[in-house]
Amino acid sequence: MGTVVGMAVDLELLRSFVAVAEEGHVGRAAARLYVSQPALTKRLHRLEEQVGASLLQRAGRGIELTEAGRSLADEASSIVATADAAVERARHVAGGTADQISIGFVAPMPHEITTDLLRAARDRPGPDVALRSLAWDEQLASVLAGAVDVALVRGPIEGLPEAGRIGDGLRCELLFEERRVAAFAVDHPRATEDVIELADLADEPIVAPEVNTSYWTVDPRPDGRSPRLGPAVSTVVEMLEVVASGQAMVLTAESVSTYYQRPDVAYVPVADLSPSTVHLVSGDPPTAAVAELTEEIRERSAPLRG
Repeated sequence: MGTVVGMAVDLELLRSFVAVAEEGHVGRAAARLYVSQPALTKRLHRLEEQVGASLLQRAGRGIELTEAGRSLADEASSIVATADAAVERARHVAGGTADQISIGFVAPMPHEITTDLLRAARDRPGPDVALRSLAWDEQLASVLAGAVDVALVRGPIEGLPEAGRIGDGLRCELLFEERRVAAFAVDHPRATEDVIELADLADEPIVAPEVNTSYWTVDPRPDGRSPRLGPAVSTVVEMLEVVASGQAMVLTAESVSTYYQRPDVAYVPVADLSPSTVHLVSGDPPTAAVAELTEEIRERSAPLRG
């Protein structure tokens, strides 16, 4: 165990490896962790780079551990279990009286449940409220690992229900939906239209986010064809730079058009796309302080539900 700890390996990489080792299949492990298979594969590759050895190998339709992988799996399971138990003990000791409650979110989120909530928390007694920006592939994992107390999770995430318990001591509920819009360079022929339909974008190159690529590029399209993929991006800032340059357009959540306004990018609603969803995820059961915070988040998001 000393070797693993000495390398300061990211706990989430170990958690991902343990899930794959136990499931014997990357797809099943991804569903268990509520991440996409490409995101999970990237985590495994990062872990192998840190360890300096190949940990997994293909075996039929699944995977099997290499000798190094079997050695690591025994210790990694213990490390993850110990970390989870420590977080649970800390939550129990806190008993709802923690000095700070953290909210994880993927940008952008409506200010009603981020900025305004911080302002309100600043002016009243009780725990401080802190915001933590999350990567797409760590939205649920951050709550599981105790890195944040509550997460505002933007779907879709495979296996994530609209409401209810989702295993591993988490609870999920649908907060609100918002429409998806198309973003174009301001000099694009479609940039001045009031509304468009997906069919209007059939021949447009589209930015490919690293996570949930099929959803955000609508692949396949209703006619069965795949979209023309443009550059791949991992952040909103990268995405908008690609759009502004005219290399490709993008489909994104309406919040982006509100909080990432630029003179060189135009946003146009898409009439026939399903909305983007935002869920509230917290530990189950929550501490008293977290329960109070989640109730305030519900109230603040009510106007967003229309």
